[in-house]
Amino acid sequence: MWGSRGSGDRQFKVPYSIGIDSQHKIYVVDRENHRIQKFDTNDTFIAKGGNGRGSSNNQFDSPEDIVFSPFGIFVADTGNDRILKFNSNFTLVNKWGSKGTGDEKFIHPHAIDVHSKGNVYVGELNEPGVKVFDSNGKFLKRWGSNGTGDGEFSLPQEHIAVDSKDRVYIVFGASNPRVQIFDTNDTFLGKIGSPCKMSTDEGCIDPDESGPLESGDGQLSRPEHVSIDSEGNVFVVDRGNQRIQVFAPMTSESSK
Repeated sequence: MWGSRGSGDRQFKVPYSIGIDSQHKIYVVDRENHRIQKFDTNDTFIAKGGNGRGSSNNQFDSPEDIVFSPFGIFVADTGNDRILKFNSNFTLVNKWGSKGTGDEKFIHPHAIDVHSKGNVYVGELNEPGVKVFDSNGKFLKRWGSNGTGDGEFSLPQEHIAVDSKDRVYIVFGASNPRVQIFDTNDTFLGKIGSPCKMSTDEGCIDPDESGPLESGDGQLSRPEHVSIDSEGNVFVVDRGNQRIQVFAPMTSESSK
């Protein structure tokens, strides 16, 4: 392990997410230091992106997510309500977005991933739905509406992951904890998690409020992150239950 609280190299203030590139370099999104730090696999500090809090080309404001792809490195620069695109040398090549509710605007862009054709999926924490752009930032479409049913987007809307078959996994938090799965045509395929008997901002509770958080196998409480490995296994950060749950790959038989 490495790191301690602070603002120096190899120090962090709210390390929020992490990415690993094809050369096995490790990038840590250091949110409250408004930067991204780069390390090798021996934990040696290599470089950092971000020159103080701000909105210029070499600055971030509370970044929250990063993703690597053959089409570029993409960062959710959350406080600036924009997406940044970098090349493999971590040089800025494009940016898009500003604060607002339009197709090309964001309110707290929180999650980002890229599918095999280069389309960039962006989720906002408190705006239901997903916005899709090409790898150069051209708006393509938006899908999703507020609701608790299958295929609907309850808030808060947490993180996004795309698997090797371009299925999109979206995590929903405390009020209706689950992971919903869609294809590239935005069709609902299935979900992970079961409905709460009762929920609060802290997650699921028993109706009489005397029991623990719902914690049975396959139940989720305040899930936040999801990741899919090369075999299709689904790893879910079950935050309210202080654990990681792993689910078998989706098949045609299990997709509904």
